[in-house]
Amino acid sequence: MKSVAKEYYINNFEKAKKQCEEAFEELEMCHDEHKGSQKIKDEMLRVQEKKTEIQQLLDSEADRRIQINVNNMIKPHVEWDTVKGMENEKDILQNAVSATLHKDVFQARGVEPLKNFLLYGPPGTGKTTVAKAMASAEGFTFIEVPPSAFKQKYSGEGEKVVERVFKTAIERAPCVVFFDEVDSIISQRQDSEQEHVRAVKNTFLPGLDSVLGKDVYIVAATNRPDDLDDAFKRRFPQQGRILIGPADAEYFLAGSGYANSVYSLLKARIQTVSPDIDYARLTRLMRKKFHDLSWPAYMEEYLVMEKTALYQKASPEEKDKAKRKLLENSRSFYSNKDITDIRDLASRMSMEKFQSTIKWRQEDDKWEPCTGKDEQGCVEKKFYEFKKDQIIVPNWVGKVEEKHYETAIKMVNPSIKGTDFYRHKNLAKTFGRQELPFLN
Repeated sequence: MKSVAKEYYINNFEKAKKQCEEAFEELEMCHDEHKGSQKIKDEMLRVQEKKTEIQQLLDSEADRRIQINVNNMIKPHVEWDTVKGMENEKDILQNAVSATLHKDVFQARGVEPLKNFLLYGPPGTGKTTVAKAMASAEGFTFIEVPPSAFKQKYSGEGEKVVERVFKTAIERAPCVVFFDEVDSIISQRQDSEQEHVRAVKNTFLPGLDSVLGKDVYIVAATNRPDDLDDAFKRRFPQQGRILIGPADAEYFLAGSGYANSVYSLLKARIQTVSPDIDYARLTRLMRKKFHDLSWPAYMEEYLVMEKTALYQKASPEEKDKAKRKLLENSRSFYSNKDITDIRDLASRMSMEKFQSTIKWRQEDDKWEPCTGKDEQGCVEKKFYEFKKDQIIVPNWVGKVEEKHYETAIKMVNPSIKGTDFYRHKNLAKTFGRQELPFLN
């Protein structure tokens, strides 16, 4: 009710401000006609003072509202053990945030630690989780800024949000500021873009510069690094541009080594698991599905390509290269989200079986599901008909077995297209972080 009332008064203030502006314009015309009447001059001064007073009230309310919005962006962090796989990337980022604890070492040697990180890669690979884990270092604040934060209701509000985010980050330091889907906030500049969009971009870059030398880490995530503004990309040194790719992609391609990330994601957070689950076998089933889906997609495209005049005229080497490229594009990789979807679906299966029970037997004042062929004393009831604490939960409910995983693997398909994966992987060769050749 308060917010509705406040909105009503704000709208009335806006109307009053407009009325003052219209009245001032009329008085100016009268002033010209009456050759500088003192009475009109006094009235013009009064109207201008009223307009200034109203504007100050509007600005004050806007500042209060913006600060509340920014405060709501302060989120809890997650621990590093939540991030499965990505061992090399985790080491890089954990070393980076630990520089705050050892800042005297860097300052004494005139070295500025790396604090701006651009995480890029296909959707669902865990970029947000990585950013949240960075703030798990002692005393850190985590600010998560969604793209919608800069959508403005009033003129100039988007820029004020940008300024307040960076100001709050400095006040709350040490701090990690995370900009998700940053390509939708600060993409390449276009002649046709709206003025308020350009104003947000022009405010964003000085904001990044304002936290230099402070204990503020800027982490931006994108699925489309090519679309980012060039001046924005320059604020992120190449060693801070980190590719976050699909879990154990090389395992699914070659079948060699261990799929540690997949094992970890399949097992994470499940409370009751059958002790004899063969996770290596489950991962092999996922790899088989990976190839089973890739091959038909490849053949369908190959049969079309084979009939083209360009392919028929190509040399054997050019044909081999085209087929390799086509096979890459036909593949689909599991994202971290896909694997957690498999895990979550498997964990829900016994619960859904329990909820779908339609025959129940009453024991004293509680009910339990009927099992087996013995249905003596059973009556038909639906799960949602019971009140809280009215049912007996058998031990098998919530227990995850290998057959549940197998069914989930059949149902959940890999979502990262080969074109997307290889585009990011190839971009990393020139755009992203490179291994440094340390010399003895």
